[in-house]
Amino acid sequence: MASSAETFRREPWHELPVALAALIRPRIDAIVADMVEAIREEVSAYRRPLDSAVGRDLLDSIRRALRQFAELTEHPDSPQDHHIRHFRHLGRIEFLNAVRRTVSRPPSASARGWAAGGTPSSYKRPRCRPSSSYRCTKRY
Repeated sequence: MASSAETFRREPWHELPVALAALIRPRIDAIVADMVEAIREEVSAYRRPLDSAVGRDLLDSIRRALRQFAELTEHPDSPQDHHIRHFRHLGRIEFLNAVRRTVSRPPSASARGWAAGGTPSSYKRPRCRPSSSYRCTKRY
C-alpha cells in the first residue's frame, strides 16, 4: 500500500476523468450529509449538535474537501493555497483540544500509584528464575 506522502507525490486526481467534477458538484450536499452521518456514528466526539462549533467545522470541512476534490479532478494542476489556512486552523484547534483533554483528565489509578512512589497493582514484576547458569541481576 502506498504511503500518503507517495499518494500526494503521485497526484491520483490526474488519473480521474474531468467529467467526474461535473457529476460531484450538484451532489455535494447529499454526499456531505452521508459523510457526516457516517462520521458521527463512528466518532462520538462529533455527535454534538450540528449548529455547535464542532458541528459547523465538521460540515464546513467535509464540504470544502469535496469541493477541493472536484476542483482537483477538473483542474489537476490548479493551486490549492486557498484551502491551507482553513485546514491548518482546524489542525490547530484539534491539537489544542487534545492537549486540553490530556491536561484536564484525572490521572488513572496506576499513574497515581507511580506518582506516590508505589507500584500500581496492574504492574507485574518479571520473575527471575535463578538457575546454575543464570543470575538475576535486575533490580526493580
